[in-house]
Amino acid sequence: MLQTLRNDIVPKLLQDVPDQPSREDLTAPPSLSRLILVFDREGYSPAFFKQMWKEHRISCITYHKYPDKEWPEEWFVEQEVVMPRGETVTLHLAEMGSLIGTGKDALWVREVRKLTTSCHQTSLISTAYALPDKELAARMFSRWCQENFFGYMMHHFAIDLLAEYGTEDLPARQEVINPTWRELTKQRNSIQSKLKYRQARFAEMTIHPKVEEDTKRYRDWVQKKPTYWKKSSILKMN
Repeated sequence: MLQTLRNDIVPKLLQDVPDQPSREDLTAPPSLSRLILVFDREGYSPAFFKQMWKEHRISCITYHKYPDKEWPEEWFVEQEVVMPRGETVTLHLAEMGSLIGTGKDALWVREVRKLTTSCHQTSLISTAYALPDKELAARMFSRWCQENFFGYMMHHFAIDLLAEYGTEDLPARQEVINPTWRELTKQRNSIQSKLKYRQARFAEMTIHPKVEEDTKRYRDWVQKKPTYWKKSSILKMN
């Protein structure tokens, strides 16, 4: 993810959205960022956060990959948060500064935590120093809507293939099995199997006839034999 952000997405954004805000606007408040990137904890990297801010004045918002121990619950304040689509939700939020990274990659960031109804604390960190904590929470915690959308589109419409470029050679002639032919072949094989079974039974009855002295068994044998022959003839006709 970091490689894609650094080599593909950020250069594209800087090219497509130049001077927004202007250089004068960036100079006035030192905490104002040019762009804000919101991504999952897979892109967590203090060195990347520092590089983006130092070289491009780009802020990052992501989940804290290594949060410290839980904060006291009395730190959290109930706040009305307006989400990107305009709906308002109630969140219990708390904020404090955090030092992440080590050595030359060490960086002070804003850490905002959300207290859930199960008393779990979800932590995000950000270098968007000019935004209120409510906006940080709204942007980070609404990412799942985008994830659900792209997951749905990839599963049902294969939109991930739209970004791929490639060709594949197809043979000039390629034989495929007609579904109707396959079904008819299946039916034919079933009839042939039944026919072979009845022919075997008929032959067995011919080879081993019942003794005529046993009148009942002989009469049953005589009646059953033509029945097997008739069924075999019907199968042949089919």
